[in-house]
Amino acid sequence: MKLRSKLLLITISTLAGLLVCEVLARQFDLIPRPEYRSFPEDQPPGLYVSHSSRHYTSAPNFAGTINAREYTIQIATNSLGLRDDPIAPGERIDILAAGDSFTMGFGVESEDAWPAQLESDINRAAISSRPVRVLNSAVSGYSLSQIRLTIEELLYLHPRIVVLGLYPKGYWRLDNPYVYFDGYVVQRKKVPYIHVGKDGFLYSEFNNKAIQQVHFWFMDNFYVGATFLERARTLADDWGDADPNHDKPRLSSMQKMRPLLDEVEKIAQLCGTRDIGLVVLLVSSQSKDGGFSRKKKKYNTIIKRFCRQRGITVFDPIPLFVRSSSKAPVFRIGHDAHWSKRAHALVGKALGAFFMKEDWILRSLRDSDGPFREDKK
Repeated sequence: MKLRSKLLLITISTLAGLLVCEVLARQFDLIPRPEYRSFPEDQPPGLYVSHSSRHYTSAPNFAGTINAREYTIQIATNSLGLRDDPIAPGERIDILAAGDSFTMGFGVESEDAWPAQLESDINRAAISSRPVRVLNSAVSGYSLSQIRLTIEELLYLHPRIVVLGLYPKGYWRLDNPYVYFDGYVVQRKKVPYIHVGKDGFLYSEFNNKAIQQVHFWFMDNFYVGATFLERARTLADDWGDADPNHDKPRLSSMQKMRPLLDEVEKIAQLCGTRDIGLVVLLVSSQSKDGGFSRKKKKYNTIIKRFCRQRGITVFDPIPLFVRSSSKAPVFRIGHDAHWSKRAHALVGKALGAFFMKEDWILRSLRDSDGPFREDKK
């Protein structure tokens, strides 16, 4: 047999063997789809659009459903892309609620999120001659920098008070924010390693673009080939003892919080120059065991100390959660750490009661026609 014929036979046999392996792997789930990431279940198509300064924002006049593992909710936005009722021409916004998904109310319906609950509680108290309007301006996944830019863009609505829903555990988003990518929102550092496949995101850790493209094709079409390629990369890393983080210094809690605190100060200055009151609401997720970790409490303590030193009003609901939970995970949504409906209701009510005790807040809400002025002590 000629050499060419032998090579052809070997090639055909190899391809046939790989094809059989591929069929068996898929039929019996012998090899899971390598590095396959389904499209984020909390991002229905069209929910997000690109934004020039904030990377992305919720699409204006969007209406859709989020079918997550733990919940099903409706998402509807107004003409500004905010999960709230439309703003009438000339309408005055009294309180601007700013934040991320915890403030936007992911996991609950819009009327159950704490900004809506706060509005209801304040209006039941009838502290103003007219209904007080709380506008929910939060966007899921935002860093504190993106939240600050949102506040700045909405100042034309002349809010009297800004309530900043601050999620300390999301401090890392300042360095690695979520950005708009092909209709979805992903972490910026992951963008160079992501490809949109047939059924979701494909993620490759190869830095070489040529190998990365081969890897993407394999992941989308040839599971066995993708697995071999990934195993080869793992072996190469093991032989090279690759550990990109081994020489990175560990940061203290204060060092981690520093960029976050700088943003809080910028927001305080932004509000201060326009005579807008600022309240920082500390957002902490309940652990699966029903408690709140020492690290979360430490982050909150650092932020509270920082705010009080600068005269910034701060509200921490952790003590209230601890008293009300009986160590049961009732303030989270199963495996999802977002606040439950019960948590939002408790925070809205407690925040409203907190407002009733703060004279400067009461004065600013009652004096609905004049500019906000806080007495200097």
